[in-house]
Amino acid sequence: MKTNKNFKITPFHKWLVGFTDGDGSFYIKKNDKWIAFFLGYHLVKDDVICINKIKEGLNLDQKIEVRQKSVILAIKKHSVILNTVIPIFDNYPLITKKGNVYTIWRESFIGYVNKSKNRDELLAMKYKLNDANFLNLLPDILNFKHISTEYIVGFLEAEGSFVLSRNRNACEFYISQHKNSIYLLEAIKQYIINEWKPINSTPKLINKYLLDNWDDIVHLTKPNKHGIVNLYITNIDFLNYVVVPYLESVLWYSKKHQDYLDWKSVIKLYIGGYHKTYPDVLDYIKHVILNSNRKRWNSTSQYDINIINNILCQLPIYDLRCLYRANSVGYKFGGLLGVYVYDLNNKLLRVFSGTVPAASHFNCTKQEISKFIKNNIPFKSLYLLSSKYK
Repeated sequence: MKTNKNFKITPFHKWLVGFTDGDGSFYIKKNDKWIAFFLGYHLVKDDVICINKIKEGLNLDQKIEVRQKSVILAIKKHSVILNTVIPIFDNYPLITKKGNVYTIWRESFIGYVNKSKNRDELLAMKYKLNDANFLNLLPDILNFKHISTEYIVGFLEAEGSFVLSRNRNACEFYISQHKNSIYLLEAIKQYIINEWKPINSTPKLINKYLLDNWDDIVHLTKPNKHGIVNLYITNIDFLNYVVVPYLESVLWYSKKHQDYLDWKSVIKLYIGGYHKTYPDVLDYIKHVILNSNRKRWNSTSQYDINIINNILCQLPIYDLRCLYRANSVGYKFGGLLGVYVYDLNNKLLRVFSGTVPAASHFNCTKQEISKFIKNNIPFKSLYLLSSKYK
């Protein structure tokens, strides 16, 4: 069977491939009389809305299986596999090792439909799908040219988390994978670095800081003792002016979207400094921490979001032209405490979030940076340093 090269890939299909890389399964079942092929999605019961949206996006008329704690969509109708499933994954391939599973599954299905493979051959391929050692020996899939924001959101809805710290004002964009799939996290990191940019409304100073530090903001850890690698972003200005706008630009389909919306609200509250003066904000942040990610499943806890929306309509506490870190530390000590580097004609050249990164850049001590800020004298005969944005 030839691949349908004219099949039109939609944004939903791109999302679906990302979601399938994280939460989909290609598998084969058999009994004494028959062999059946499935593309399945097995989600917690609270995410039945996601299952229904997949049904809608693929124009399926089949029922879903509802269990006590989960829901299952198992696509097995031959016409759907031939005319929809295979064209999607042929034209917009999976990126993780699940792509190897799909290749074996697809070959088995075509062999079954064309009657070019006998039962023993099909069963041998079925067992390969369940052999992790065999699959791990297959080469990595290194075709990342088609990666997109839709794919990233789909994968994020399956495998990502929006993290808030209990002990400090920190937000985190977070995706974990086993080291065997580190190449996917590297591809997502490079896509973000190469394709995402600050939105046009980003304040000039923040835009400059982000671009000056662009390659160092998206982090990829080394494998831990369990072989887990993490891609994460914690810079709140980058989250607010880059990550959030791109995640807003595409459709979401799972309950993870609510986690994202709550997380985004907390970012906006921090950026504006509202947590410094509004007790309701701290209550809301605590609520989000206690009811986010996996903790959300089966949760009946509710919060009146209108309280937060009304607060966000008030004038911000912080100076939104300036870096969040400088605002946060400056509020504590009564003034902005970033390090702003000007030339001798007072043209802004660079900005740092504090004396430590400035000292690291100029290869000196933070005490030296503070000295030149305080005395307002030329630094290295080239620069004027200030703790305020002029």
